[in-house]
Amino acid sequence: MYCFGDSCASFTGNMMSFMYLIIIVHLFLKYVLPWNENRKSLVVLQDPILNNLPVIKMGSIISLLSMLNVLAFVISWWCIQNQEEKYRIGFSHHLTLANLYLLKTLCMFLCPLRICPKANPLQDDFIHFLSGNKSFQNDLFFSGHFAYAYLVSCLFPSNIVCCILPFFVGTCLILSKTHYTVDLLMAVFMTQTSLRITSRFF
Repeated sequence: MYCFGDSCASFTGNMMSFMYLIIIVHLFLKYVLPWNENRKSLVVLQDPILNNLPVIKMGSIISLLSMLNVLAFVISWWCIQNQEEKYRIGFSHHLTLANLYLLKTLCMFLCPLRICPKANPLQDDFIHFLSGNKSFQNDLFFSGHFAYAYLVSCLFPSNIVCCILPFFVGTCLILSKTHYTVDLLMAVFMTQTSLRITSRFF
């Protein structure tokens, strides 16, 4: 159990969780994504929902929505008046997101999927920048974009902007066929799982 009553300890906990997140993201982008992209055992799923939908280019919109998600979190977090609650939300965000990257690594290892042949590949400018201008298309199971949008909505359930963004992100991902339907469903389950793991710390 982690106590957020002490400001110094709370700040230290936030910084440690943030550094943990940075390390996990770095390892994920540098090693996990390239390894997964070049696997020969990737499988194409037959998704009945995607099979009956036209392909719509949504790459730029999804990238914009992803940046809005981050901005929505930062603004919502910054506006928290209670310092103890502010530290708790920050700690929960960093640790839950880092755990999501670990869970996604496990899921991709156990369920290697190839992007839908008719998909409009997602070019996320933020990931593109962090990964050294490399593009990845097969990091599917589960959707990181949708998981993060859902995570922010869970952290700020009373914020209408945070709560409606997952709907738009999920819709765009499906219409562009960037992700399978099961990727979005698993993202919800894994986000809840990660939140439960994080909640044990406080």
